[in-house]
Amino acid sequence: MIKVSDAAQQYLKRLLEQQKQPGIAVRMFVTNPGTNEAETCLSYCRVNEELPSDKLIEFPDLRFFIDASSEKYLTDASIEYEESKTGGEIVIKAPNAKQTSATGDSVVDQITAVLETDVNPGLAQHGGFARLIKYDAKEQSATLAFGGGCQGCSQIDVTVKGYVEKTLLEKIPELKSIKDATDHSDLSHAYY
Repeated sequence: MIKVSDAAQQYLKRLLEQQKQPGIAVRMFVTNPGTNEAETCLSYCRVNEELPSDKLIEFPDLRFFIDASSEKYLTDASIEYEESKTGGEIVIKAPNAKQTSATGDSVVDQITAVLETDVNPGLAQHGGFARLIKYDAKEQSATLAFGGGCQGCSQIDVTVKGYVEKTLLEKIPELKSIKDATDHSDLSHAYY
């Protein structure tokens, strides 16, 4: 369970209100989980940007969507707001973010790890990311959702086949194909 102090809740609530987008929430995830480069991140989550696999945590005036692939790395995480001479800042503590995954992880865990450690750092160069939506063991297929600069990007087909799928298939022998479930008609954050 993630703990968010009252002061942090109030601060985040004010930030969300400044966005003037009804229903906007906070999304929490870990980049490069299970590695020394792990970083715990907060971002805005507009209406319909959440994934079906996300876990929702609700506070009286604040909603958090926790990325499913990051959830185990966010066990015992806390978010605090600390006052300073220049105003204040959010402090995130996630003691399990760098926890190494056990060998013999499920295919889902392997896909998630490859996305976070090999794929997403490359996609992040253009403001994008990929998340696992589901894994179909019978078809040996992973369905992904792309966000940030990848959503609506004119080069997404090249990125999926030439980079994401190639990387995942090379690293995970049980995986045979990748599907993209993203609605690329939303061009608001697309990288061109």
